[in-house]
Amino acid sequence: MKRPGRETVANRGFTLVEVMVGLFLIVLVLGGAYGVVSRAQALQRAARDHYVAIAIAKNRLERAHAFQYESNLMLLSESAVVVNDNGNPDVNGMFQRQTIVNTNYAPGLTEIQVVVKIRNRFTGGFDSSGANKEEMMCLFTKYLAVETP
Repeated sequence: MKRPGRETVANRGFTLVEVMVGLFLIVLVLGGAYGVVSRAQALQRAARDHYVAIAIAKNRLERAHAFQYESNLMLLSESAVVVNDNGNPDVNGMFQRQTIVNTNYAPGLTEIQVVVKIRNRFTGGFDSSGANKEEMMCLFTKYLAVETP
């Protein structure tokens, strides 16, 4: 039988210590989840940057296929041009493209090498480390057309 004016232990609720421990555990769980989500987002951004860098290099090599072999391949040579995601020159772009045309690779062969560096998001510069760049190379030769009589 209950006495009026007195509460039983079951009806009192949580103590301040229990609430603080519960909040601390919730903060730990949410902090860990934030760290995982933050790291996943950074990895996704890095993977996207490398994908775009490869696409820029491939597009540059595809452009070389449209040039005539004898005279126009040297026009592709460029040194440290800052480009945007589409490969167009842009001083605020996230990528730096360099195209090297080597006509002395071998007789009848021209080497075209495209190096795309990715801007470091923390320093704002272009690092030369292997982790922040993509390289592609292709050899070009003149096809000899057989004259038909």
